[in-house]
Amino acid sequence: MRGRPNSRDNVSYKRIKINRFSEAGFIPRFGVTISKENLMGALNNDLVAFREFPFSKRAEGQLLQKEGYVARIVERFKIDFVVEIIKIEDSGKIWVFFDDPQLSGLQEILGSFKRNLKEGQKVLLRLHSFPPKRINGEILKILGESSSGEVEYHSLLHDLKLKHSFSNPEIQKEIEELTSKKESILQSIECYEDLTDKNFFTIDGDTAKDFDDAIYVEKVKDNFGVFVSIADVWGYLSNCPAIFEEARLRGNSIYLLNRVIPMLPTILSEELCSLRENEKKYTVCVYVEVNKEGKIIPNTFRVFPATIISKKRFTYKILNQYFLKKSSLENIGEELKNTVDQCYEVFKLMEDRMKGQGKSSLMIVHQQLDYKTNDNEDIVNVEVDRSDIPRISEKLIEIFMVLANQLIANFLDSKNIKTIYRVHKTPDPARVQNFLNIFRELNPSSEVIETSENTIQTFNDLLQKSKNNQYLQIIQYHVLQALPKAEYNLENIGHFGLNLKNYLHFTSPIRRFADLMIHKTLWMYFFDKKRYSKRERTQHEWELEKISYQVNLCEKIGVTAEKRFISRKLFRFLCSQNTKKEFKAVVFSKNPWGYLIKLENLYDGFMRIDKNIKLGANILVKPVEYSWDEFTPIN
Repeated sequence: MRGRPNSRDNVSYKRIKINRFSEAGFIPRFGVTISKENLMGALNNDLVAFREFPFSKRAEGQLLQKEGYVARIVERFKIDFVVEIIKIEDSGKIWVFFDDPQLSGLQEILGSFKRNLKEGQKVLLRLHSFPPKRINGEILKILGESSSGEVEYHSLLHDLKLKHSFSNPEIQKEIEELTSKKESILQSIECYEDLTDKNFFTIDGDTAKDFDDAIYVEKVKDNFGVFVSIADVWGYLSNCPAIFEEARLRGNSIYLLNRVIPMLPTILSEELCSLRENEKKYTVCVYVEVNKEGKIIPNTFRVFPATIISKKRFTYKILNQYFLKKSSLENIGEELKNTVDQCYEVFKLMEDRMKGQGKSSLMIVHQQLDYKTNDNEDIVNVEVDRSDIPRISEKLIEIFMVLANQLIANFLDSKNIKTIYRVHKTPDPARVQNFLNIFRELNPSSEVIETSENTIQTFNDLLQKSKNNQYLQIIQYHVLQALPKAEYNLENIGHFGLNLKNYLHFTSPIRRFADLMIHKTLWMYFFDKKRYSKRERTQHEWELEKISYQVNLCEKIGVTAEKRFISRKLFRFLCSQNTKKEFKAVVFSKNPWGYLIKLENLYDGFMRIDKNIKLGANILVKPVEYSWDEFTPIN
């Protein structure tokens, strides 16, 4: 531990980020690193008072980064934790395994505990003291047996403070009103154009229930008229302030295998707003014309409220088989079949044009895993979708949705309307250089031309050179590591990954609050401007900064929840298939604390070892006891 400055030095306050592998802390925006010895037991996201060490020199030269120490923990981000009881001692203390990975290993808990506790139970534990001190706590609630799928789900809800039900009395009152009044609760009915005669259809996964979007294409002279209709959620929520506020707090829906933690009550997400087959629905529709070269025709863009009827609910699998000419579309009528064909034609025209102009988005092929579960929600089989089989219908929907998002972003930008953009910063040159070094290591036969311009085409060219490389997955991983994370922001800085100047999220208002805010903006400024006062529009703009922060935070929580829930079931599945718990792994990445590895081409893990191992090396590993993702090599 280094010498600390005296108390007269400036103290700052910020929530700290902890890397649980290096066990060091980092203060965002300040750029201050705090070693494990100087954390004072701070955990991830705790609000801390910290000070920076004065600038000094080391024997090998000047400090390359600012360092500091925690002077005081101001507020714990989290004091309630879900744990599994591993051992109960006669003395009264218990030994537990935390669901939260930052408190890994078998942990001793002191306190007065109920006599009806059993080993193997999950409980909600409130901590009164934290490591490095001895942990003292009390049990707030017994959740049930750890082997139960239901208990595992509720454990996640408690540990991450996620809300599933909509039990608030005000929300229940609005749900009852929606249930009784249904579409009659909508105002400004005269604003909706009638498009119910057009052959709209949806494409979604096999088990989907919340259908946000429907598409339709028709011939307009020598061009194609493209319609993308999105569920009009704001039309309902403008009359339901309690549900709207709850949606703001949740930020997004979270998908957990066969379960959903919804942003909206099911009366909206699966009934009134969902674009179900053969039901009249209220939507916000984007229209534009595309010519035979795949180019958008200027001055043909429109966005407007519309009623539609989805004539067919297709799945990705069904249309993929059709587009690959492995099956036909039967019993849907010639008109609807022609519409599907025209949608495919527009998709190919736009895709070819983007490729020809070097405007393609990042060409990363994500591994698709299909999980089979039993009645207890345990994973019993995993199927890896073959990357050599084209997922045409998924790409088609993606291009139509990206088009709609881009058009709305262009429209609001041209009108100087303050809104929430989906942005993706240009990567830092140092990160790109690090990727190029790794690329050379894994692809020594490929020439890498140094360039000062970091463009999507640069990355795509390297990915194209690697398409037959045995290390393609590792190369793709490091491409993503070189790029910053996409986020929501009021400042429109463009979207690097999609190669677009203007972009936002508009097409999923049932499951993303950011999209819902775009719909609200369109209603307030364009569709029904007279209904809203200038004061209401000003208030709406003031709220956007706070909402932008909130949806970014909720997105991170959602990613954490999905990854934790699925990966732990996957880990147990792998262990059930391998009683020795010895797994084949590939080294994906190296950092100062060890190696990131991929087990059985399915599961991400970490290996803490000083030995020098090459990227792409095949190794045999076994899990560290009482850890979900740390492993040790088997010699």
